[in-house]
Amino acid sequence: MNADKLPNQFSNQFDGSFTNTNKFTLLEPYENKNYSISINKTEQNIKIEAYQANILNTYYKVELNLNEFYQLSKGFKMCDNLGEICDLLINMFLSKKVSLVKKSQNLFVILKVSLMYGKEQEINIELNAEMNNDNNYTNNIKINQLENEIKELKNDKNILLKKINELENKIDNQNKEIDNLENTIFVKIKNLENKIYEKINNIENKVNQNNKIERINNIEKELKEQKDKTQKIIKWKNEYNTQLQQIQKIKINNITLNKIDSLIINKYEELEFLENRLKYNNILKDKNIIFKLLYRSSRDGSNTQTFHNKCDNIMGTLSIIKTTKGMRFGGYTEQYWNGGSKGTYKKDDKNICFCFSLDLFKIYNFNDNSNSSIYCYYDWGPSFYSNESNIFYVCNNNGSLIGYTYYQTKHNSFGKFDYDYEINNCQSNFSVVELEVFQILFDN
Repeated sequence: MNADKLPNQFSNQFDGSFTNTNKFTLLEPYENKNYSISINKTEQNIKIEAYQANILNTYYKVELNLNEFYQLSKGFKMCDNLGEICDLLINMFLSKKVSLVKKSQNLFVILKVSLMYGKEQEINIELNAEMNNDNNYTNNIKINQLENEIKELKNDKNILLKKINELENKIDNQNKEIDNLENTIFVKIKNLENKIYEKINNIENKVNQNNKIERINNIEKELKEQKDKTQKIIKWKNEYNTQLQQIQKIKINNITLNKIDSLIINKYEELEFLENRLKYNNILKDKNIIFKLLYRSSRDGSNTQTFHNKCDNIMGTLSIIKTTKGMRFGGYTEQYWNGGSKGTYKKDDKNICFCFSLDLFKIYNFNDNSNSSIYCYYDWGPSFYSNESNIFYVCNNNGSLIGYTYYQTKHNSFGKFDYDYEINNCQSNFSVVELEVFQILFDN
């Protein structure tokens, strides 16, 4: 948290010195723990309070005087008065040197105070649990929470509208360029045909005016010239057809890729490749597939907890991974991703579950001989895994996502590989740069 944002993050006006200020309230949740912190300074004491956003009738507080702070730590003796200690406490909150730990019914504020010679001391300040029956206090907290949520929703809406306008303008410009190119080529070909007919008429007139030998020579000469021009026309027509095919392909890609909001899939052929496999029986082959984005790691956070919050209790999900080395692969299952802390193996019906490689354009079908097709665990992401083998799985790693791939070329639940670690370009592990999960819906 930057110091230049203090006026927006504290309820009081800020005059540039914490020492001369009596009260500060940190409105934003501290360290994603849903605690808001209040620090009040009087002439004799400093009162520290904390409340949870979802438990409005309970808060925690403690009041300490100058001597009690000195008894807590030698580090506070660098401060001459309560105002300087107030400065120190708030700066430590802003620099993330404070941890909040709840033990039994009370809340502990854990500080790391610097001593001499570069040493640090850990100090525990215990905040006692209190009941708050002040309705105005509770209502003000609720109002602050709602105002913050409304502000975030408005910002998201404005960003989305801006992106939609940019995309619509881009498509309109592309369509105009295509129309202009088609008109230009058509006019050129028409003019060329008129010139050819004119030349042919001139040749016929000249043949009638000259003698037989001259006519033959002129005809041969004109035919040669006409042959050269005809070859040029054929070349121009071929170039026009090539350009027209490219234009049509751009139009198809623009229309098709609008069906899926993906930062990983960027070609029409890749989307068609997945749609053909998802329509695995005659009942589904004429259905229209809807790709509903549930989770994107770059947008929602690279952790498995957010993945489970957004994807649990949903059937029919397609997971797509892009690694830091550019490999792209994933899998589809109709099972829920709910797993809990002990982990659960789950099995799809035959012909439903599969994995795929977008780089190899290859499908790995679940062979139905294994006891499971996926493994669900609260600290793992998408995991196409059985107790016999796996093709890949994703897990947490210090604030990022990593994964591992299967190495054997036989006895795999998803068919035989041509070479070890095939789906990840012969690499056993990978780091995730993007993970997207879509719910697959079928429409008439």
